[in-house]
Amino acid sequence: MKKIFTLFAAALLAASANAQTTYTLDINQIYSDASGATGSCPNATNSGGGTKYLINDATIEQGVFTVVSKESRTYRVDVIQTDEDKNIKPVTYSESYTASYRLEPNGASNNTGGRQMFLDAAGPGKLYIGAWGNEGRSLIVMKATDKTSYNNVANMSSSDFKHTFTADETKAEADGQPQMFEIDITSSGIYCITQDAGIYFGYVSFVQTGEGGEETPKDPTAATVWDFSKALSEADAANLAADATNWKYDDENGYWTNNTTLSERNVFTALTANGAELDITKGLLFTRDNATGLEEGRIRITPEKNFAVNGSKIIIKLGELVKNDVVKIRLKGAGDSERELTPTNLEVTEGSLSTADTEKHVVALKVITDGVVTLTTGNGFQFFALTINADLPEDSGELDGIATLVLQPTSSVTYNLAGQKVSNNFKGIAIKNGKKVVTR
Repeated sequence: MKKIFTLFAAALLAASANAQTTYTLDINQIYSDASGATGSCPNATNSGGGTKYLINDATIEQGVFTVVSKESRTYRVDVIQTDEDKNIKPVTYSESYTASYRLEPNGASNNTGGRQMFLDAAGPGKLYIGAWGNEGRSLIVMKATDKTSYNNVANMSSSDFKHTFTADETKAEADGQPQMFEIDITSSGIYCITQDAGIYFGYVSFVQTGEGGEETPKDPTAATVWDFSKALSEADAANLAADATNWKYDDENGYWTNNTTLSERNVFTALTANGAELDITKGLLFTRDNATGLEEGRIRITPEKNFAVNGSKIIIKLGELVKNDVVKIRLKGAGDSERELTPTNLEVTEGSLSTADTEKHVVALKVITDGVVTLTTGNGFQFFALTINADLPEDSGELDGIATLVLQPTSSVTYNLAGQKVSNNFKGIAIKNGKKVVTR
């Protein structure tokens, strides 16, 4: 993918000359509909007087483009710029399209849904975007599995397009000239055109240059197994015990829990202790899709039992997987109320992710398309095993739920951090008389 930093109408015409079909989002028509509350914008309202209109609860379909504007998270359409006499100063993008208006996300953050555009490409081609951006804000084009109202920008694949605007680039808005981008669309499919806030769209056009067809299939992802029902590795046990800042051990219930907030909002991070990534979750990344972050107490590691996440909007990233990869999970809801685990880029082929089930059960899923795969919690879940292109490990048969480690506080019996009785010759981090000790 590449960027065009200046506006060259001739370049666009040359691209169009060899194209099979050119589709352009008509923002002028969107403005006309919004100002009259007609067409695709029957619920549009005037925003603060003048020539700005909020597009409320609308799905605007124009050819290969779909604009989704939620009632709570709206797009706003307004004039690009006026001169000293308040005359509109339109921008010419190509011989065939001149815009007087622009679309902008209304509000500070896009992370609560809505305000996204979609391209439904029938084949490869070039996507042209003319946009202004506040400094530090990003324009993003990411592969999507459907035309929903919300694609989390945290779920971008490494091959997706992202441009973050610099201070110098934001000056273009004062001149009424957007930055121009040419983005390669390499195959047919649905693409989400979005932003992390502070992006203003004046021009969106797609030039299809080839026929659709199947992408060259990639090799399946290597088999991977996370067995959360086994004992901690020696390294994990030592690192958790050594990191009192970030982790604490609950002697009564026999689990480790995070002692600090682990991630910024929508910034994925590995679970670490004492500066090292934990073996038990190695390869998985975590974040939370709300303003509070992955705060204290949301992660629980119960050795030889399960790995638990407690709360809603916790996102677990499995990585960038390949179409038709198989994901299997052994899990249960951490309570009796209805809860749901929402997959991204996965379809369920066996079992259910919507459950009030207090029993362990297995869910199988298939990857829809090459790209990032995530699971987002709706309240708490306990995970016993998770695999990619591999059978689940044999069920340990241990009792479900939070394990209780019964110690003998007045005896000389020593336990490791998995709650197993060890000999007096054991060396490492251990629990003796109800307290963690280092035995040498």
